[in-house]
Amino acid sequence: MKFISGIVATLKRVISPDDFFVDTPEGKTLILKNSAYQDINFGINPRNTGSGRPTLEEFVSRIQQFSFAVGDFADLSPEEMLHGWEEGSELEFHTHVGIKNSDIDDRGVRFELTYVYIDSNGIYQATAVEHEVLIEANLSTPTDLYFSFNKFTPGHGKIGNQVLTCIKRISAENNPEPTSNPFLLSIGLHYKINTFGSRTIRYK
Repeated sequence: MKFISGIVATLKRVISPDDFFVDTPEGKTLILKNSAYQDINFGINPRNTGSGRPTLEEFVSRIQQFSFAVGDFADLSPEEMLHGWEEGSELEFHTHVGIKNSDIDDRGVRFELTYVYIDSNGIYQATAVEHEVLIEANLSTPTDLYFSFNKFTPGHGKIGNQVLTCIKRISAENNPEPTSNPFLLSIGLHYKINTFGSRTIRYK
């Protein structure tokens, strides 16, 4: 028997000396002494077609991704705060922008992210944030540019809360637009976890 963060757990070697089972009492879970990070990824809704919608184009090696012209927008898949989340802790939206072709001078691409966080009281909190990505001259391509949109701490932050998002490419302010439209590879939400799942379906 071994005491792990207030939970009595039975450890068993399974296949090799490095394998073990964690056997917690009913209604309990594994608690992390130090929180760790996880990531929720929001996929682009496949119904994104028509005027003002991104174009599905080849990015690399026959793999297609959505490229965004200025004014294009996309609804993203709704997601739920997962059961390992350290409730009420800070969240961070970030994205990965794919560049297929380079330019001989610095360029910039700017996105506006609108998100609605629905807290445990059913309250809708809508926020819009912008960020411009610097695309350096003579960049090796294809490449992935990572950037953070913003960090925020939600009110009434509980597991099961819903997050809805929409992203739009808007005009760059700091540099000329790239000659080729960028690809939006991923929108993610970094969050901290402090348990291995939750004790019940609805509550930590």
